[in-house]
Amino acid sequence: MNTMTIRTLKNKDLSKILDRFTAHTDARPVLEFAYFDLTSLWATDSHQMIKIDKSFIEYMDSHYANKTHFYNPDEQTPCGTDHNYPDVTRIYEGTKSYQSEAIIKLDINQLRNFESFFKTAKDELKYKRYNFLTKFMVEDNNVFLQVTNDQQEVCKEKLECDSEVYKGKLNINFNTKYLLNSIQSFKKALQLSNGTHVEIDLKGRMKPSIWRLNNELMETMVLPVRTY
Repeated sequence: MNTMTIRTLKNKDLSKILDRFTAHTDARPVLEFAYFDLTSLWATDSHQMIKIDKSFIEYMDSHYANKTHFYNPDEQTPCGTDHNYPDVTRIYEGTKSYQSEAIIKLDINQLRNFESFFKTAKDELKYKRYNFLTKFMVEDNNVFLQVTNDQQEVCKEKLECDSEVYKGKLNINFNTKYLLNSIQSFKKALQLSNGTHVEIDLKGRMKPSIWRLNNELMETMVLPVRTY
């Protein structure tokens, strides 16, 4: 049987992905770095999080693979810092333990359609950036994306995808920028990892969602946005 070799993330791609998930303010300096805990590389800005298995990272040589350290996405190098990193493992495992309310499966073409929907919404809103909310609407095994402005619908699209829905109806709002960060990162990861799809595990209206490659080499977590 022929098997395909998994290509790893090179420093340039790794840095680009981590830059989407690290903080870019001085409020918590440690969040400007990623953190390696011997098995995975983590990054978070407190609104979103990414976990990358060490086997999927090219730079992980023997010198750094056997000790915890930080990684600077800007300089593309491992480094040290005097700060303590948040307990990302506890946060992640706690989120995983929540019951799934819906699981959506997207291949790379569906991820591209997802991305195109955001671009259309941005153009309709005449925004320069993706600073608007996108609502996941799950009902009767159908999944819709919706963007509104002043309670008026701007864009709505049915996601043509496989899904497993465990509750009859579910509406969750997310910051579009954070959704786009995961989509763009998983597009690259799917190309390299021989994964077939990404699973979006929706945990509930006010619980983080978990995105994962089907081979679990990379996972992200995105916080929802409370609306009234």
